[in-house]
Amino acid sequence: MTIKSSIPKYIREILLVNLFIANLFISSITSYNLNSFIIKTISTIFLFTVIITDCKITQLDLINHLKTRNFKILLIILSFLILIPFISLSYSTNFTFGSQKLISLLTFTIPTILAFFYILLTLNNERYRTFIFSTIIISIISVILILIIEPFSYDGSSVKSLTSWSHVIYGRFISSVFIIILFYLLNLKNKKLIPPASLCLSIIIIGIFLSGLRAALLGAIIFTLLILLIYLFQKKLSALNFSGLLFSIIISLLIINIFPAENKMLSNRFNNLQDIEDFRFNYDSPIHTRYNSYDISIEIIKERPFLGTGFGGFRNYNNDYFTKTIKYPHNIFLEFFVELGIPGVLLLLFLLYLIFSSTKKISVELLLFFLFALWLAMFSKDIPSQSLLWIGLTFYGVKDFKMSINY
Repeated sequence: MTIKSSIPKYIREILLVNLFIANLFISSITSYNLNSFIIKTISTIFLFTVIITDCKITQLDLINHLKTRNFKILLIILSFLILIPFISLSYSTNFTFGSQKLISLLTFTIPTILAFFYILLTLNNERYRTFIFSTIIISIISVILILIIEPFSYDGSSVKSLTSWSHVIYGRFISSVFIIILFYLLNLKNKKLIPPASLCLSIIIIGIFLSGLRAALLGAIIFTLLILLIYLFQKKLSALNFSGLLFSIIISLLIINIFPAENKMLSNRFNNLQDIEDFRFNYDSPIHTRYNSYDISIEIIKERPFLGTGFGGFRNYNNDYFTKTIKYPHNIFLEFFVELGIPGVLLLLFLLYLIFSSTKKISVELLLFFLFALWLAMFSKDIPSQSLLWIGLTFYGVKDFKMSINY
């Protein structure tokens, strides 16, 4: 039976793309309380409502796609991501927190991955352009709002209100958009689009600076250089496109220097990075918090190398004051090792192999993007909140997927 829609196709595309972007970064909230649970639930329900509606209207034979070998492979892969943490709860030193993490993984992270599976199944040039346009518009609006309401405190990572944002979540978002738009700019064949794309990229760079997330800024610098080197080696770098990138960098740096941030905390965050003597970084609190969490993680690994503490076990380990405050190690490798032991490390390496081997076969851009997602996972968030990295597993489950995007 044909279902006619009163909603124009472009509206459905905008809803689907933007709800997925929202869900992707909402799923990275690590405050395991009722409010975050409600926000995540509402976001997931809205997203899948649009997916189901889109599927019915386009008459996609989703059932047959779900029966394919590729999708079954994806489900098997995802089952490993659930099963090992679930088994570890039987000996977890913090069963309550581990259960909260597992619920988040099962009810929010996995649905986000499955939503991305649907997007890949139905991806076309129109949806790709909608995605690029949406990320650019969201980025520009967000930068304007940041300049007006100054929503970051920089000493916390939680979302407290509409005017108090998490600089970590925003920094991860805006730096991911930077990598995407950087690829878009460097691959643009329409010369008329290079100036506006360059201007948009400069605004996004300003957004990364305003986020104060140093891992995002350093990652953007490192990966920009890496991408340029790869493009030069592959002879893919056009002089005109490269000029557009230089324009973006120069304009953003001029604006940042002409209008320096009045927020002293933001200025100090970047100034502290320059104090590299003995890696003290001017005794910057967030950096030394990472040091402490890494030291404690190594001690826990020495005590429990084989099975770890169990899922969630880093938090409140041995009633240590520090682990009462810090819920996870802020490093994906250490978290897998600390909480899941050797089986966890093997699981992580297996999942990363699947992500990188499958994306490499499709395009170097996809591979580099998920390497960037791994970079971010080395400095912030926990296992369930790394949806930006885990959606890469979808490419292994959709082996027939090919990049056929017109820039």
